[in-house]
Amino acid sequence: MHCWHYTIYRPEGEFLLPDHHKNKNRALPYLEILRRSEQLMIRHLESERTKLIGFDYSTVSYADTPNPDKWAAEAVFEAVRQKLKEVPSVSRLNCVYLCRTKETAVRMAEEDWIRPAGIKKEDLYLLACETEENSLFSYDIRYFDEAYRSLEHNDVRRAARFAEQYWKDHHSPAEYEELLCGSPVKILKREYF
Repeated sequence: MHCWHYTIYRPEGEFLLPDHHKNKNRALPYLEILRRSEQLMIRHLESERTKLIGFDYSTVSYADTPNPDKWAAEAVFEAVRQKLKEVPSVSRLNCVYLCRTKETAVRMAEEDWIRPAGIKKEDLYLLACETEENSLFSYDIRYFDEAYRSLEHNDVRRAARFAEQYWKDHHSPAEYEELLCGSPVKILKREYF
């Protein structure tokens, strides 16, 4: 199946590997804290946010910009996924994120990186990819967005409810669908945005 991936990382080689962005390493500390206590995670999250006051963003690339709410959300999604025995999916922490169409990839890149973070279009890559359709898992990204917003207000339980809906609901409207793939994805073509 042909699909699309957007990234700020210059792709190397013929394949995208699961977790090529190294997101797992950023989310695991939050997951370990969450396993101990929701309150501990909230305190850790607040502490990490406090470190961002006065942070000089010009000293790091966008990929290395601290985003504690993002990693806390990923931790909540992983904790819920591990609790739900019936979820036949790969982890968000060890996958390649894909879109079915180029148009969806462009729109999601604009929503994820261009508008909120001020990333320039010329700094993004669009990758035409190929993978086996039976290795893909389809989810509605709106649940992740709502969980993220819940964590911005320190509401871990609400975020967990959105995570559970995400993992259980496989009927996403096409414009909100994200695909997770747990195996290497062949890069067919690289394009600038």
